[in-house]
Amino acid sequence: MASEVGAVLDMRWAVAHGEWNGTAATWNSGKQKDPQQSESYLNNHINGSGPFALEQYIKGKQVVLKRYDGYWQGPAKIERVVDMKVGEYSTRKLMLQNGDADIADISRQFIPEVEQTPGVTVQNVPQLAADAIYMNEKINTEANNLVGSEKLNGNGVPAGLLRQPRYPQSLCLQL
Repeated sequence: MASEVGAVLDMRWAVAHGEWNGTAATWNSGKQKDPQQSESYLNNHINGSGPFALEQYIKGKQVVLKRYDGYWQGPAKIERVVDMKVGEYSTRKLMLQNGDADIADISRQFIPEVEQTPGVTVQNVPQLAADAIYMNEKINTEANNLVGSEKLNGNGVPAGLLRQPRYPQSLCLQL
C-alpha cells in the first residue's frame, strides 16, 4: 500500500531553503519530484499557518501541537493535540478504555469489539481504502518444498496458477 501527501508552501520560503529553485520548468523534477527525506529541509523544519503550532516532534513516535492564539480565525477550542503513533491495536484499545486517548484509528475487523467498550463511541468516517494481496507469479519449483504436488488438490498449487487468464480476476472477486 502507498499513499501520497501534499502540502501548500510559501514559494519564497521553499526557495530560500533549497527545496525548489522557483521556476515553473522545475516544479516537477529532481528534488521536487522524488526528495530524499534525509536531504530535505522540510523533513526537519516546520512551515505552516493554522490554528496550531508545533510544540514537539519525535520522528515516528509523536507530534504535539499547541494552540496558536494569534490564528486569524480565532484560537482553537482545544489547547493541545498529541498525536501518537501506536502500532499495536491492543495498546490503542487499552488507551481508549483507560481514558489515555480521545481518538484512535481502529481497523475494520476490530470495530465490533471496540463498540462494546463502555464510554467509547465509534464513528465510521468515510475513507478511501483498498485491501490487496500481492503475489509472486514466478515460482521456482526446483528444490522448493512449498510447492507440494504442483496440483490444485489440497497438497499443493500449480506453479503457473496465477498466470491463468481468469484466475487473478476470480481472486479479486473473492476479496
